[in-house]
Amino acid sequence: MKHLPSLLICIVVGVIVLAPLSASAHASLASSNPADKSQVATMPTEVSVTLTEPVRQPASISVMSADGTEINSETVTVLDDTATTAIDGPVAAGDYTMKYRIISVDGHTVTGTVGFEVLNGSAPEPTPSSEPTGQVASEQAILADTSNDSSTTQDAITIVGFSVVAMTGLLLVLRAGLRSAGNEDAD
Repeated sequence: MKHLPSLLICIVVGVIVLAPLSASAHASLASSNPADKSQVATMPTEVSVTLTEPVRQPASISVMSADGTEINSETVTVLDDTATTAIDGPVAAGDYTMKYRIISVDGHTVTGTVGFEVLNGSAPEPTPSSEPTGQVASEQAILADTSNDSSTTQDAITIVGFSVVAMTGLLLVLRAGLRSAGNEDAD
């Protein structure tokens, strides 16, 4: 019984230290199309970056040839955890770099570079996609963007709740320790 307050203090401190680590995980690159360091037969009609959590506007993707010529549309669409942009016109065979700057729902900016090689120059190859296009995609992106706000609110409530429980536990442990110390002095 004598070591119980010390044990409880260690547990509470561990919870306080470890809880923010799990809550502060940030989004990162999950995948890209084309994949980093890959070779593709021909350039797809669109390229995309997928993160480990939902993304929101503004997002930017820039696809450049080896000579620095940008070959993609300025428009980037966002749906769930993926940002996509179209490739403009025919492209030559060669090395390409896709730079991205995307904001995740938690408000953190994710940046990176993906390099890939196009083996045969030609018109962009259609990318098979089950994602809706046009007006439907725009409406879904707006709906997805508004639902992301509630996710951020839920994260904040979880963090505050964790903090309140941890602080309550710490106060109870300290109070029990003070009572125990007072009882030992009386003996």
